[in-house]
Amino acid sequence: MNEAYKKILIVGATSLIAQHCARLWLDRFQGDLIMVVRNKLKAQRISNDFLIRNPHVKIKIIVSNFIDPKSISETVLQCIKGRLPDIVLIDGGKGQRNTIIPLLSNTVCISLAKKEELVFCDAYPDGIHLDLKKESGKLLIALRDYAHHFAITYH
Repeated sequence: MNEAYKKILIVGATSLIAQHCARLWLDRFQGDLIMVVRNKLKAQRISNDFLIRNPHVKIKIIVSNFIDPKSISETVLQCIKGRLPDIVLIDGGKGQRNTIIPLLSNTVCISLAKKEELVFCDAYPDGIHLDLKKESGKLLIALRDYAHHFAITYH
């Protein structure tokens, strides 16, 4: 395991793609994971799984209805007290990302819009379609497809 210490914030952390991204990060980093969720019980089950995989991670669960911009901003402000996160993953689209970008300086912030298959980040503020010809697109699409397969098979 890489000994790098990271603070990771995931908004929409109970979505399957967010869970799989978190598992990949937890395999590589130690640190803090902040999970912003709507369903605390589901988040606790996921958190228990994460702790089995990486007992050194510190997990904080924040319950929020992060649909409207005001609640998103309030929730993120609550999450970033102290040290800013190193990575922010939002299971949502451009609007959710644009709401919190002003609150995060020098933080990697990625947003995944599932229906449109778009990824929003600093390099692509208007989004970029996931491209099956590129490794990054293949990885994200594979994660998404695996997450959906897992959901259909086991739920």
